[in-house]
Amino acid sequence: MKKFLNLLLVGALFLGLGSLTSCEPDVEADIKKALDTLSVPSGVVEDFELPVAQGEIEFEWESNNDALKVGSVVDGKVTIVVTRPLDDDTYELTAYATLDGVTVSKEFNVLVYGTNRPVIDFTDEEMTNVLRDIDLPSRTHTDLDLAAIERKIPVGVELTWSSSNEEVIDTDGKVTRPTDLGTGVKLTATIVADPEDGEPIQKIRDFYVYVYGTEIDVNGVYNAAFGEVETLNPLMSTQASDSDVYGYLVDYLYHQDYNWKKAIDAGHAAYPGDFSNVRDRNAPVDPTDGKIEMPFLARIYTLGMAASFPYSVKFQTNFDLGFGELDEEASKGNQDTEWIIELRKDLQFADGTPITADTYEFSFRQYLDGKQLNKRANYLYNSDYIPLKNAEGFFKQGTPIDPDDPEKGVWPEVDWSEVGYTKIDDYKFKLTLTGPKSQWHVMTYLGIINLVHPENFNNGFNEERTITSYGTVTNIPVSYGPYVLENWEEDVKFTFKRNEKYYKKHEYTIGTINGPVITSQSDIINEFKAGKLDIAGVGGQFWKEFMDHPNLYVSPSNSFYRFAISLDRSEGTSGKTTSPILLQNKFRRALYLATDRLDYTNEVQPPSEPALGLLSNIHQVSEWATGAYEKSAVVLNQLEELGLYPQSGGYNIDEARRLFAEAYAAAVANSDYSPGQKVTIEFSFYDVETNRRMANWVKAQYEKVFNKTTKYEGVDVEFEVILDPLLLEQFNSARDAGDIDMCFTGMQGATFQATFGMGYIFSPTFSSFLIGRGHDVPNLPVTAELIYLHDLLVQKQLEEPDKLEEHEIAFLEAVD
Repeated sequence: MKKFLNLLLVGALFLGLGSLTSCEPDVEADIKKALDTLSVPSGVVEDFELPVAQGEIEFEWESNNDALKVGSVVDGKVTIVVTRPLDDDTYELTAYATLDGVTVSKEFNVLVYGTNRPVIDFTDEEMTNVLRDIDLPSRTHTDLDLAAIERKIPVGVELTWSSSNEEVIDTDGKVTRPTDLGTGVKLTATIVADPEDGEPIQKIRDFYVYVYGTEIDVNGVYNAAFGEVETLNPLMSTQASDSDVYGYLVDYLYHQDYNWKKAIDAGHAAYPGDFSNVRDRNAPVDPTDGKIEMPFLARIYTLGMAASFPYSVKFQTNFDLGFGELDEEASKGNQDTEWIIELRKDLQFADGTPITADTYEFSFRQYLDGKQLNKRANYLYNSDYIPLKNAEGFFKQGTPIDPDDPEKGVWPEVDWSEVGYTKIDDYKFKLTLTGPKSQWHVMTYLGIINLVHPENFNNGFNEERTITSYGTVTNIPVSYGPYVLENWEEDVKFTFKRNEKYYKKHEYTIGTINGPVITSQSDIINEFKAGKLDIAGVGGQFWKEFMDHPNLYVSPSNSFYRFAISLDRSEGTSGKTTSPILLQNKFRRALYLATDRLDYTNEVQPPSEPALGLLSNIHQVSEWATGAYEKSAVVLNQLEELGLYPQSGGYNIDEARRLFAEAYAAAVANSDYSPGQKVTIEFSFYDVETNRRMANWVKAQYEKVFNKTTKYEGVDVEFEVILDPLLLEQFNSARDAGDIDMCFTGMQGATFQATFGMGYIFSPTFSSFLIGRGHDVPNLPVTAELIYLHDLLVQKQLEEPDKLEEHEIAFLEAVD
């Protein structure tokens, strides 16, 4: 750093004074001359020295504050001990000069730079970091505190601002709200430093701030219906209705947004959030109108609770192109097993508890606490998520390695220190994974990990520490997201208030959310029509009524639904056994072909699309895939080989009846039915209006296909679907235990992991989500052709064996 003379050096000028024999006025004049030659620093960050004499004139120093404390005298100089305050402040030093009994004083103002102002080396990298650390709200309706930013700028760095629209935001941060909905303003920060060696360094950064207009109520009230919740403990919850609630209370390390820089650079947007040049989805395409489609914007990661993107230990970079602009290609294409996460330093829960690396460690450890058996524990050990080193062993220690083979023993003991979480400092931690993952993958799946409030979570435990009340009405989760759950009337109403301690509170103009619990879609629609709700889902039976509504919002969904079948109900409490016909695989194929997906999606649950495979029609195999897996040539060819065609929705009533006849004959031969005995299957469902509509369709559809349409020994075989309506808790319990014949279930998420999604449904690895028992999935044969990948790795092994990654070596060892 350049040593500023006016900051840290004191030049003591000694005058050659002769013997003083003049009268008293001459003595005073000489003292004043001496005082005028004193050099006192105008700004300091550390201790400095001042003279105690100049010739025969003696100086005594006095301070008006302990921030400048007069210390000891050594070799004719007194040390002024500096204690830096938090923010810059000016204090007074007084010099009392005495000669021949005459004393004259002089005051000096000394600026002590606050500890908020760092002292840096003036390098290109350090100056870039200064700009990176400047944080402005992306949206506002109040003045910007630019002075507070100035107080944190390093000593010796000059900061200036310019504005693209000073009528809305001037260079002092004064905001004047426009009279419409609002507008975006570009603020440009310029910093300059003058190193002792070399040329001055200048850095420039643009910020975009959207100013809400006066037509926007920045403390709005929003009314939306919620469903019944099972738990708000984010480590245990698997219900969409649960996440609808706690989603308001949490935040994430990395956020996703449209790539506004791309749009601004291309001239398609003036500021982030400017959709004025995006073609309306209902407008005809006009190549000459200069409009763009939404896919042009794409999606990119931005910083949330994290202060920077994950840092790769292997590549020694976080792939940041500058000021939070991610190198998307590098982020997706480079893999590492060690990633360093850096947190913002202003994170806190709504009650003021700081969020640090210790908070993350506590929460991660709760996920993996084997006593709690949290349903989302696999998020931190399964390779599809964030597979921390030794995390699976820590979670499963002491339990059987294979429940069906006791001879394999139990998982060995694992200490927490062996798990791939390492605290670096209060705001940094390192994740060590079992296998290499891309930065994009790490950011994606850290987005499904939630924090818990350490004190409240601990206080909620039972004596055995197996169950916590955290997430119940008696121990409401503490928010660290945009809203606080201020009031929870169980099964009646949720009331949210904006979290004023949230670092992005300025992005939320809704001050209060009133959330009545309403499970009937008809009731929701009626409340919406009466003006008591601001939003309503209008799918299903209400679609045709609202399909042309001007305020209708339709977006692709990664939710998909299926009928789940259980072949083993022994883990349940109902005492029932599976209907014998379901044990016949030909009948299960018949059910598939008897499902008129086109009719269901058009009449029961519009707007939706038939799905013939295991996933929705938008799931992709990766973030950078060019299209949905279910619409790929591979899947379409497989469907054709199976005799299934998308245009028919997989519906084949004749083949379904033929398979049913064969399955019934096999079941009779197996003594499961007597000849001509009626077949019944039970359909269980959560008893709310939309599900009743679906259940009635199931009964009507399958009875239409199978009831008295097949003969056995000349007798019509009767077939009946028995409906089993259940309360939410009853249904969840039965479903989770596999104590059902059939039920309707669904999944959402994993948009960019099509293959994982199939495992999510059918693999016992995800037993929390596996619906149905007895299918013996682990023992079913699996074959896969990986010809090109295998050949590429064999070639690499021959030519560059030292460059093979661990996972590539493991692949070659495992694949023939």
